[in-house]
Amino acid sequence: MKKNKLLLISFLLAASLAACSTGNKENHYSFEKADPELQEVINSLKGVSHTANISYDIYVNQVDPDAIDTFFGTSSERTYSYSKEEGRGYKDRTIRTAIDLEKGTHNFVTDANGDPLKTVYDNGERLYFRDEKTGVIVAEYLGVDNEVQSFLQSDYDYESGTYIPISFDSEFRNPFDYIQPRDIKKVANNKYELSLDKASFALECYGSAAAMAVVGSTITTNDKHQITSLHFEMGMEGGEGDTYTRTTTFDLEYSKFGKESELAHIKPCENSNPRLQAALNSLNGVTNYKYSKDYINEDGSVKDHIMGYFTEDVAFFHHDDSPDDTSVYTREDDYDYLAVICNANKKYYGYEFTYNANTDSYYPALIMLSSSAAYAIDTFSGLGPNLGAVSASIFSLKEGTDNVYIVENDVLRTSIASYFDFQFLGVNSQVLETRTSDFELELHENGSMTINTGYAYSEYGRVVEQKIVFNLDVSTFNNTTIPSYVEIPDTTGNERF
Repeated sequence: MKKNKLLLISFLLAASLAACSTGNKENHYSFEKADPELQEVINSLKGVSHTANISYDIYVNQVDPDAIDTFFGTSSERTYSYSKEEGRGYKDRTIRTAIDLEKGTHNFVTDANGDPLKTVYDNGERLYFRDEKTGVIVAEYLGVDNEVQSFLQSDYDYESGTYIPISFDSEFRNPFDYIQPRDIKKVANNKYELSLDKASFALECYGSAAAMAVVGSTITTNDKHQITSLHFEMGMEGGEGDTYTRTTTFDLEYSKFGKESELAHIKPCENSNPRLQAALNSLNGVTNYKYSKDYINEDGSVKDHIMGYFTEDVAFFHHDDSPDDTSVYTREDDYDYLAVICNANKKYYGYEFTYNANTDSYYPALIMLSSSAAYAIDTFSGLGPNLGAVSASIFSLKEGTDNVYIVENDVLRTSIASYFDFQFLGVNSQVLETRTSDFELELHENGSMTINTGYAYSEYGRVVEQKIVFNLDVSTFNNTTIPSYVEIPDTTGNERF
């Protein structure tokens, strides 16, 4: 959010209201008397709960024959809620897509299967309410502990050194709350157009930076004068020195009017999963076990099998683990890692096995975050998966199974896998904190768990699903030792860092 918008929240709110009641009269349609039909069209969305499905597409064609032409698509589902019981609410889920185009066209480049080579970003679902006392945005979400979290939204202003609250009414404006009959003209049966300034205003409300490029708009209604769609006609834009042309389309479809789109405050899940909860709590107090993480190739084969060996004083993270191994991982594309307790301060210090050319061997080198700070973990529980932080109540059984669990909440689903990952940096996939894709937890009869999950990323213009499998085997509890080939360093002196 732009700083100038944050610095002038009250001004913007006043300005947006003023923009709806004043302005260049040449941009308004004149009527001797307000047409009740036009008011009825406005009222179908004014102060009415509804869902707006937005498609915002940009095609950029470069003049340079060697430059890549690209499509940028944004698809949003936004809910504007006016509930007497719950107050004003807003929900948004936005998916952004980038796809290469065939040169000089709007046709997508595809792979051998005919699928577009695309990069996708899904921000998950976000839910906000208006604080009735202050008018400030309150973000709401459910934590993995099944506790509802809420906080007032603000942005930091570097000039004043303070956090400035963000106004709900200025940030999540429904343009039809401000549009008047004089801003609309009927052009055909069930067809209307907005005045140019109100078309630009509506486009701004829906979050487009292309408001200055709008050259027209078309509102479509049903026979009951209910708005069903809004199309913006956009002018073609050229780049500096005409190095590119940009074609933009922006369209909305409206649905779920009234009660169907009213948003309710989040409530904790009420699923009862006692066996799963016991399994999630099984590591509490346990300081001796194994835990594995497998990266899976697209053909289903294992790309890398990382085994975490955990003992009370030492944790060892070993790539391509095998019972036949006689040395640490020696390829150049990654490292094995150690975490070793320092008895002086009880912290665990991180080491990576680094090649020594003089001795032609690998040795554990202390990981330094800076010239004066070593990488240290405060507690044993901060090394492996963080299962104890997760409530079994957020899970539900997958249909047709009695031991496979899924997470249905959209916000939790995009982050849940991070709690099953190693917490030690180097073997931790931080992308799982925001971009978990699939997630299924299989609970075995003896309390062991297998977690199938992963994340999506872009590789050479196509989306790749990186599958990951975590395994917790309860038979390794209090039955694990560090392999004999691992050199354990002396941590004496690390406490100075």
